[in-house]
Amino acid sequence: MDRVLYLPSTPLNILMSASHAVHFASEQVAQVWLIDQAQAEPNIYTDILNAWPESPFQQVKQFEGGAGFKKLSVRKNNFKEFEVLLSAFKPNTLAVGSDRRIEFQYIWHYLILHGQNPLKSLYLDDGLYTYSGRSSSVWKDGFNSLLKKWVYGQWWEEPVTVGASSKINQAWLFLPELAKKEIVQDKQVICFQAEWLQSDEILSLSRNVMEAFSENILDYQTIDILWFLPHPDNAAKMQNYVVNVKVAIQSLINKGYRVAVKYHPRVTEKDPFNLAASQGVSVIPHKMASEFILPALSAETRVMGDVGTAMLTCKWLRPDIDVMAFLSETDPFQAKFIPLMRKMGIRIEQISAIGDTI
Repeated sequence: MDRVLYLPSTPLNILMSASHAVHFASEQVAQVWLIDQAQAEPNIYTDILNAWPESPFQQVKQFEGGAGFKKLSVRKNNFKEFEVLLSAFKPNTLAVGSDRRIEFQYIWHYLILHGQNPLKSLYLDDGLYTYSGRSSSVWKDGFNSLLKKWVYGQWWEEPVTVGASSKINQAWLFLPELAKKEIVQDKQVICFQAEWLQSDEILSLSRNVMEAFSENILDYQTIDILWFLPHPDNAAKMQNYVVNVKVAIQSLINKGYRVAVKYHPRVTEKDPFNLAASQGVSVIPHKMASEFILPALSAETRVMGDVGTAMLTCKWLRPDIDVMAFLSETDPFQAKFIPLMRKMGIRIEQISAIGDTI
């Protein structure tokens, strides 16, 4: 059997790792290490994975990423712990959501150095950057690469975008035909099946996440409209944004739809637009990752929003759900999101015409 080590760093990575591990549970032995986390102590996702009755993972670990002057010492301590754990587990397969994470690259280097050849390395679709790429600078990336090689070792590689390094030999993608060429070239490309996210085991995991936030999964199955609100900085860039959203949501409520809104995780208040008080909508806890909400939704739920990456994530994770983005082609900020949204099959509508779109 394969011995697979999953290395997620974000909620989407965790969900992808869990669904992949569940699907292949009969063919492998798996561990999951949450890397580059904000703290060393177990966070909510580590606790949930440890308590998950249907877990495909024989062990769950969490590693702090470190910040500022602490980062180097934290990472070097992590490397030492990795070596002990790797010597015991002896994985022959790595699965990661970002090959730019130094933890992944060190683990890859250590296994190759200690004779694990062949070593399979899977890139599990990380969403936005798979299809849009990341902005890069020859000077900045070159300097960063030289600095990391000097500090950590010659094994460091600076990929042009996530999933593009030579350390990856398999790419598991939702939409392989739309991925950046740097990710798919010279690799085995496999389609990640969205239905894996609808398994009983993953629904159980989503339920556990919701319960940790005192939410009931059954409530989510009766939502008619789920509205994703953008990062506060992006909301400020759109003229009359709050007023337009309030008017649109009120028109939906007047038609009898049950509406829930999900603020961006970066907001500092529970309901900064005061939507629950003035409109009577349900407000989903902003700290709860949207990735774990999506498996719980009914196929009849409609997702609405604008510039948030949550819209794209929804289309990848739940292609059976109708997703529409309210974007104006005359607004330069909003217009730059339209080509990618359309490429992903998301309907583009005008918020002023919301009554005609549903």
